[in-house]
Amino acid sequence: MDEKTTVEVYLSFDKHEGNWDFSLARVTDRLGIFPTDTNKRGEWVTHDGKKIRQHHSTKWKYSTGEVATYESEKLVRKIVNTFKDKTDIINALNNELHIEPRLCMVVNVFNGMNPSYVIEKELMEFSLKIGVELEIDCYTYGFVEEEFSDD
Repeated sequence: MDEKTTVEVYLSFDKHEGNWDFSLARVTDRLGIFPTDTNKRGEWVTHDGKKIRQHHSTKWKYSTGEVATYESEKLVRKIVNTFKDKTDIINALNNELHIEPRLCMVVNVFNGMNPSYVIEKELMEFSLKIGVELEIDCYTYGFVEEEFSDD
């Protein structure tokens, strides 16, 4: 199987205090952007029609989805461009609902083919305005070290 390196970048809003819940509709309405994924506290996670566990917190997430690329900055730019004019709204939601924005990149590296990681000025400015760090989770698969002989 010829797996390709993928990158996903997303901005999410989570609540990690109190009852760990907030109105998903309120976030969507205020931002004017529909999430690509949500979790609601108390909803069941199912697999093959069987209830596995309940979500312990609520999450609103907007993602690029997994994209086969070696240029992660293009996906970061997509998220920043989507939300850069919404920084005041994001900060107001944080203050009103006590939700925490998270900016994340998830990289799945196959066969040692790692993407570039460019932290552009626009990303840094956006991150500072909403008080987030860029979290990068990198998972490496199929990396085989070359064997050397003493010959």
